[in-house]
Amino acid sequence: ASGCRGQVAEPAHGVRTMRIHGASTCRANGFTLVEVVLAMVVISVMLTAALRVTGASVMAQTASADRLRAVGLAQDLMAEIVSKNYADPVSLGIWGPELTEVLAGRTAFNDVDDYSGYSESPPKDRSGSVIAGCTGWRRSVAVSWVILADPASTSVFDSGLKRITVTVSRNGKSLARLSALRSAAF
Repeated sequence: ASGCRGQVAEPAHGVRTMRIHGASTCRANGFTLVEVVLAMVVISVMLTAALRVTGASVMAQTASADRLRAVGLAQDLMAEIVSKNYADPVSLGIWGPELTEVLAGRTAFNDVDDYSGYSESPPKDRSGSVIAGCTGWRRSVAVSWVILADPASTSVFDSGLKRITVTVSRNGKSLARLSALRSAAF
């Protein structure tokens, strides 16, 4: 039989005899079909597990980058808002943007409550230009009077303190919420 060799047997008496195996007991060098299939199954299971781990890692990195970008977008808008006057220097007592500010857009906002209810998608910079790479993103602002003794509670009267909340979301999922207080005293 091809690939079969005889085996030498040495009994205890020191006499050498040779046995030739028949073709039915001969094994060719290499892998059997069962071994190949088993190896393929093991490799495919390991490859599937590796791809799942890699996919989870990529998703986690993307989510982390999105949260970081959302915080940056919220901080930028918040910095712009808190730099404005507490109250409108021209039209005292009017909440929200005046008609001229609505028509002119965000560049004309001159006090904190002009941003109340403001929302933009995609986010824009101070000049009104769309921020690159922000398709699917939204920034929204809520402004309210708060109670001096308890800034977490909303007031219906002007207490001299306003809470500003900027929320940033992407594809409908809220990723960052930033709050700040703006006082009439400064």
